[in-house]
Amino acid sequence: MPTKFDLGDESLDVRAKPGKDMQLNTFKDSRDADRVRQTMPSTLLSMAFTIWFYAYPMGWGWAVAAGLVFSIFIHECGHAIAARRYGLPYMGMRFIPLIGGVVFHQRGNTTVTENAFIGIMGPVFGTLVAITCATIYHFTGDFFWLHVAQINFVMNAANLLIPAPPLDGHWLAAVFSKRSRATKSQKLKWALAWAGLGLFLLLGPFLLKFL
Repeated sequence: MPTKFDLGDESLDVRAKPGKDMQLNTFKDSRDADRVRQTMPSTLLSMAFTIWFYAYPMGWGWAVAAGLVFSIFIHECGHAIAARRYGLPYMGMRFIPLIGGVVFHQRGNTTVTENAFIGIMGPVFGTLVAITCATIYHFTGDFFWLHVAQINFVMNAANLLIPAPPLDGHWLAAVFSKRSRATKSQKLKWALAWAGLGLFLLLGPFLLKFL
């Protein structure tokens, strides 16, 4: 889930700019590498603790715990990459047992559709992980990969389809709020993207039975 530093309602900028929402405001920042290095120790520490929590107190074993946390990492990378494309510098990533992960970036003058793009890219990356794991299971027959694929389908479906903070769905729901100035065309596109990806994630666990 992507999180800006100034949390609360004011962290959601709904001042949409019709016709300009999908223009990428990209630029290189020489401090990017420094921020990654500075935040890496805390990221790795929270990742290690979360793996331990799932492996021991939860009793899922090291393999499943590591697979789950790595899946969350890829999901959060989707948010970070999308935010960076809009010029929002990466400021760190944390893993939280039983909640998932969170990636921090500086607040910018983003619109509701730009925020929706940042929000949906986490589940998009998570879906790619699920498909990859399902493919590996298909060719190897190793049930570990099937289990990780199932977890990713369910986890990303819930994250995407529940329109409540701090889940990703609330970033997409903002496009359709009364305060949103997104155009009808933009709303239609995001409705189709939201429904399409959500349906695929919901059907994923059932489709795995045919592998």
